[in-house]
Order: sequence, then C-alpha cells, then structure tokens
Amino acid sequence: MKCIQCGEDNKLKDRKDNYGRCKNCQHPFVFEPTEGNDNITDPMFARAIADLSANGTLFSPQNSFSISSTIASK
Repeated sequence: MKCIQCGEDNKLKDRKDNYGRCKNCQHPFVFEPTEGNDNITDPMFARAIADLSANGTLFSPQNSFSISSTIASK
C-alpha cells in the first residue's frame, strides 16, 4: 500500500514491522486492507475524500459529525 504522505510503497511486512507506520516517513496508516472485510486502503479513502470535497473546495465544520449524531439520537 502506498503512503499518502510520501508515496512510498509499503508491503504488509513493512507495515507490521513499523507498527502500522510508513517505513519511509513514519506516517501512520489508518486502514489495513488485509484485516476485516472492507479492503479499504488509505489512498482509496483519501481519493474518496478528494472527490467528495471537490479537491478541497468544500468545507465541513470540524464538529459536524457530533452535531449530526446529537440530532439523530434525539
């Protein structure tokens, strides 16, 4: 899996040896595609966020999820 910070390709062994961090820049990986059923990778998630936010042109308040969760729980 490629690191979204530096682009270094990290094999499963590299990620495990570095406790889920990039072997080059130590950036932490959020997803591990070999665990669970989702098969989501950090680059896939970063691309989805970029696509949904029109490459950073849309903004969502930092607390929008907690506001939505509070409203939904009422």
